[in-house]
Amino acid sequence: MKEKKRYGTFDKKYTLLELCCYHGAVDCFKFLRTTYDSTPNKACLRFSFLGRNKEILSECLKYEKPDDECMKYAIISHNIDFVTFLMNEHKMKINPYDCGLYKNLESFLVYYDQIHNYHKCIVHSAMFAIPSLLEYFVSHGGYINKSNQRGDTALHYAARFNSKEMAELLLSYGAYIDKMNNLEETPLHTSAIYNNMEVAEFFISHGASRWLS
Repeated sequence: MKEKKRYGTFDKKYTLLELCCYHGAVDCFKFLRTTYDSTPNKACLRFSFLGRNKEILSECLKYEKPDDECMKYAIISHNIDFVTFLMNEHKMKINPYDCGLYKNLESFLVYYDQIHNYHKCIVHSAMFAIPSLLEYFVSHGGYINKSNQRGDTALHYAARFNSKEMAELLLSYGAYIDKMNNLEETPLHTSAIYNNMEVAEFFISHGASRWLS
């Protein structure tokens, strides 16, 4: 067996050591390290957060420093210990978009505890489709039409994830139905881009403009 042999799917190719990190296969990882003197690279470190094996992670950290992708993979793995480790030991920030995209509510709440900003939390809270979560931030004074760096509001995310329930709730709190993001896309346009007919029809029935300005 040769460690340099590549295993690939589609256009992605990985070394055996990288695959060991991805799968948390610690015995195979040790074998490759000792027999072939394989050195962990950046991909190994990133994958070790997905593999969730602390022994492999610890070894990879001796050779590489964590980056934003490591935090993303820690969020994907739903391992709060890894997330807080990166926060506390490497001063890395949680990306609330990743929390919403991968439905990691626990990490999102840690993000809130980290920033204590109800306005920023409102934007991505719609991604979880949990009405009580949004209501909590609103009840503490969060601005319902707050936007992120892309200009997206909570209503844009309700549109993207086809959540009619969240869209209804947001409008009841005064969300702007024709609010544009930085690409001049309204929530209706977002719903069309992601082919989410239910929420698109809901927006139209509530007077959303079908045209860009």
